[in-house]
Amino acid sequence: MALAAGADYPALFRVYVQQSARPLLRRAQASSGAPTEQMRQQAWHALSYSLKLPEGWPDSRDLLLALAPKMEQAGHRDDWMPFLQQGLAISREVGDARGTAALLFQMGLLQQRQSQLQAARQSLSESVAIYERLDDHVEMRRSFNRLAFVARLERRFDEARELAQTALSIAPFDPHEAAYSHLVLGAIATDNQAWQRARECFEQSLALLSATDDVRLRAWSHSNLGIAFSGIGRYPDAIYHFQQAIILLAEIQDSLYLANTRVNLGNTYVAMAEYESALAHFQAAEDIFRRLQDKVRIAAIEANRGFAFQKMGRLRDAQAVYERNVLAWRALDQLPYLVNTLDNLGEVLLAQGAWGQAQGVFESALQELHAKATDASLDALRDMVNAHLQEAKNQAPDQGA
Repeated sequence: MALAAGADYPALFRVYVQQSARPLLRRAQASSGAPTEQMRQQAWHALSYSLKLPEGWPDSRDLLLALAPKMEQAGHRDDWMPFLQQGLAISREVGDARGTAALLFQMGLLQQRQSQLQAARQSLSESVAIYERLDDHVEMRRSFNRLAFVARLERRFDEARELAQTALSIAPFDPHEAAYSHLVLGAIATDNQAWQRARECFEQSLALLSATDDVRLRAWSHSNLGIAFSGIGRYPDAIYHFQQAIILLAEIQDSLYLANTRVNLGNTYVAMAEYESALAHFQAAEDIFRRLQDKVRIAAIEANRGFAFQKMGRLRDAQAVYERNVLAWRALDQLPYLVNTLDNLGEVLLAQGAWGQAQGVFESALQELHAKATDASLDALRDMVNAHLQEAKNQAPDQGA
C-alpha cells in the first residue's frame, strides 16, 4: 500500500508486527495437534520481531503460550527454547507475574523432555511458588503435577508421590488433572514393578479422562496401561492398549510419544520371544528419535536392541551394542541406565565364557554406584550387580588347580 509523505515508519512497523501476531494467535488457539510447518515459520518470524517490542508484550505472550504445547508436541526442543527464554526475560522485566509463571511452566515441561531434570525442577518449583502467591489453585495444581513427574524421573519416589497427592487434594476437583495425578502414581508403581497397582492407577486415569477431550493424555494412559499389562504377563491386553495409543498419537501427530509407544510395544514382543517384530518397532522408533535429535531415547533404543539380541542368542551383536551403549550413557550422565547396561554387558560376557572380563565389568558397575552409596533408590541395581558378580566368580575356573 502507498504511504504518505512524512509517515511515522517506526510506528507503522510496530502496528504491522502486532497485526501479524494476532491472526497467528487466533489460528494457534483454534487449531489442534502439532503446528504445520507453515504455521511454525510464520510464528517464529512474527515472534522474532514482536519480542523486541515491549508494547507488544501481551500479544507476544499470548502467542508464545498458545504455541508452546504445540511446539513441544511436534518435538521442537533446542530451537523453541530460546523464544521461551526471551519471553521469560521480558515478562520478568515488565512485572507480569502470571505470564512469568506460565512461561516457567512451559520451560519446565520442555526441560523435562530434554532430560534436563534439575533445570525442570527449578522452573516448575518457581512456577508453583508464583501461582501460590497469586492464589491460583488451577495452575498451581498443574505445576504440582508436572513437578511430581520430574521427581519421579529423578527416582525421588516419596516426594513424587507426595506432590501428586497434593495436586489431588487441591479444590475444586478437576478430572483432567486428577487423571494426570493418577498417571504419575501409576508411573511410580511401574518404576517399582508394582504392576497391579500401576494397572489400577492407569485404569483410573483413563476413566477420568472419559469426561475430557484430551486425546494426548488418553493415549499416554493407554500406553502406560500397556506397560502394566505387559508386566503382569497379559500380553494380548498390553498389545491392545499400545495399539490404541498408537492410533490416538498418530491422529494428533505426536511423533515423540508415538515412538515411545512403539518402544514399549517392541519390549512386549521381546517378552513374547517375537524378536523380529520387536526389532522392527525399535527401528521405527529410532528413526523418529534421530529426527528429533533425542540422544537419551536413542541410547535407550540401543539398550533395548542389545537386550533383544541377547535373548536371541546373538551374543556378539549384543556385546557390540552394549559397548557402544555404555559410552552413550556415560556421556549423557545417566547413572542408572549406565549401570544397567554394564550389568547386561557383564552377563553377555559371562555367557560367552569370558569370566575375567565379566568380573571386571560388574566391578566397574559397582564402582560407578560407589559415589551414590547413600542413594536408596539404587539399592536394587546394586544388589543385582553384586549377585551377578558373585555368579561370575562362582563360574570362573579354579585358578589354583
